[in-house]
Amino acid sequence: MIAVQCSTALPADWQLGTEAAAVFTIELDPDAASSPSERDLLDAGERARAARFRFPLLQRRYIAAHAALRRVLARALALAPERVPLGVRADGKPTLAGELARALWFNLSHSAGVAVVALSAIGELGVDVEEIRRLPDADEVARRVFTAAERAAIERASPTRRDRAFFAAWTRKEAYIKATGEGLRASLLDLEIDPESSSAERAVLHGRGASTSEVGWRILDLELAPGFAAALAAPRGTAVVECYPYAAADLRSRADAGAWCSR
Repeated sequence: MIAVQCSTALPADWQLGTEAAAVFTIELDPDAASSPSERDLLDAGERARAARFRFPLLQRRYIAAHAALRRVLARALALAPERVPLGVRADGKPTLAGELARALWFNLSHSAGVAVVALSAIGELGVDVEEIRRLPDADEVARRVFTAAERAAIERASPTRRDRAFFAAWTRKEAYIKATGEGLRASLLDLEIDPESSSAERAVLHGRGASTSEVGWRILDLELAPGFAAALAAPRGTAVVECYPYAAADLRSRADAGAWCSR
């Protein structure tokens, strides 16, 4: 079983172990000042995408999330944030580029006022976070994306917990297809993540890289922020998932001390 450890702050001497994944939760609205220094951390493509948002709040949230990603990766790689070499794989998944392409794996997700950055020194991973809310067409969406067993598990939830159950199931699938890089090409009805598990850790029952294969993906439900559902798809070999609140000052405090990834 993968252990999940949550702390209230990042220790000054913290290192990401070779069997660990780390998850940072970013509160976007307090941090979404969209200052010139935040914008300067983004590359030209990211700034162009930010500029396409019609509403200033969404633009600020995008900038804050991507600036946080840069800071987390910079600390891991012992680089200045603006020098983190980001690229995109052929399947569209963001990755480190150049000589650092396999030094560290990461994934980013954001919804409403919360973003999540996940790191691994083992291999590819995926993370998803979603604000829990009432969808007027939830039943129709469920028929398009959830298997019969997954829908039955959602329907068994009490009325007050049904929206949470819906988004918990949703984030599990999103985390998985982000880990594998399948994205929009994936048929979500061909993918089933154990809806009957009594723990936060679940197996992929059907789908590429299912738990019976050599990949051995494990899906973990994470409690990261009130009113949000989150899930992490962790690769085989992950022994622990460490969760921390994001604080830019914690990352800057040891910026010149070298990499904190022990790989």
